[in-house]
Amino acid sequence: MKAPIFKFKNLDSTGLDRVPVNCLIVVEDSEDKPSQFLLKDKTGIDNTTRIRDIIDDVSKIELVGKDTIKKEVNSNTAANPGDLLFVDTSSNTVEITLPSNPKNFDRVEFIDSTSSFETNALIVKRGDNTHKIMGLEEDMTVNTKNISFGLIYKDGDWRLI
Repeated sequence: MKAPIFKFKNLDSTGLDRVPVNCLIVVEDSEDKPSQFLLKDKTGIDNTTRIRDIIDDVSKIELVGKDTIKKEVNSNTAANPGDLLFVDTSSNTVEITLPSNPKNFDRVEFIDSTSSFETNALIVKRGDNTHKIMGLEEDMTVNTKNISFGLIYKDGDWRLI
C-alpha cells in the first residue's frame, strides 16, 4: 500500500495539523519548490503526529526527494530518487533508467499520463546491471493501460510498491 500524501505550503503555518505516520509530506517553500519527506514510525502511540513536532524533532522525517517531485516525460530519460514521473507514451515507447547508485528506500513512481502504455510500452531499465527489478536481472516492460506504480530500492533489488 502506498503512503498517503499530505501537501503544505509551509510547515510553520500548519503547526497543529495532525498527519498519520508513514505518510509522504510534500512542503513547498517560498519559491514554490516542493520537497518530500517521509514521516517515520517514531512519532507516537496514536499513529499520528503534529506538524509542529516534525519541525521540532527532525529525526521523525527522512528526506525523500529534493526540489523536483514530479516530471512530465515523453522521451528516454534517467530517473532520480524521489521522482514522480508522468509518462507519455502516446507517440513512442519511453525508456526510463533507474538511478545507478540508489540507497536503500529510494523510490521512483510512474503514472501512465496518457493511457497509452498498452499501445507504446514503458521500459524501466536497471541503472546498473548489478541491480535487479523484482528479483530479476532484466529490465521491466510495462504495457498495462492506465497503470500507476512505484519501485522502492532495498539491498540490490527494486521492488514494486
